[in-house]
Amino acid sequence: MQLLKKIFISVLGISTLLVSSAFGADSTNPDRVFIKDLEGIWMDKTYLAALRETKSPLAAGKKAAPFVIAIRKEGKVHPYFATDFKNATLMVVFDVEPDKKEHSYRIVLGKNNQPTSAEEVVYVWFKGKRAADGQFRALEIKEPLVRKGKWAHYERIGRDLGPSLNSIVITGKYRDQNGKTWEFGDKGMIKTPSENPSYFELSLIGESGSCDYIEVEDLKSKTGLRYYGFGWAKDGVLNLYKAKLKGEKVICDKDPFTRLKKTS
Repeated sequence: MQLLKKIFISVLGISTLLVSSAFGADSTNPDRVFIKDLEGIWMDKTYLAALRETKSPLAAGKKAAPFVIAIRKEGKVHPYFATDFKNATLMVVFDVEPDKKEHSYRIVLGKNNQPTSAEEVVYVWFKGKRAADGQFRALEIKEPLVRKGKWAHYERIGRDLGPSLNSIVITGKYRDQNGKTWEFGDKGMIKTPSENPSYFELSLIGESGSCDYIEVEDLKSKTGLRYYGFGWAKDGVLNLYKAKLKGEKVICDKDPFTRLKKTS
């Protein structure tokens, strides 16, 4: 999650020169797809299905790798960002071109927002149909940079990654065994009985922890973070575990320090 933030920050340094598309497509065609039609966060559909089923990034990651493609407008440009949360790429969208085949298109990318030769552009092929409201909800995308040309199905989950994933996994109000209230907000705010409200992020990188965990902002910590491991019990209770960073891995205690029952 920190990786996603850091790379999007670098978008601010991209030149905002206007680019005239060198790939003249008919803008009057009602089936024409524009960059704005693809704006948002696109996530691997198999991973999302596993995450919804298990509410565990660790378990979901064993079924499919978490992979995100984000296309967002920043000023006058549309950066293209793709990551598997280990490797990432950042480029700029020039245009979206139709293929000769129905419902098939390609995104035209360049390294910088400036005139680029045809030999230097990168193409991201995709297939998809609009829903009844004219929006794309799902696409099959051939990601050429991080996924090396692998076709996969993606689902559009909105404009922000964190809130969408939090709402699947952990968002809600809870009560612990002592009757005290805990809350995890979908916008990444945690409220505990003993600490001031803080921002948190859900970790999606399975190899970085011995259990599922969240990173919580902690200005008193040397690293600026503290960690809570978590896991859903069969009875629907959310177990929280004390966790520490050892080397580059977050290690969770064997037994939970509190058990939370969801109230809303």
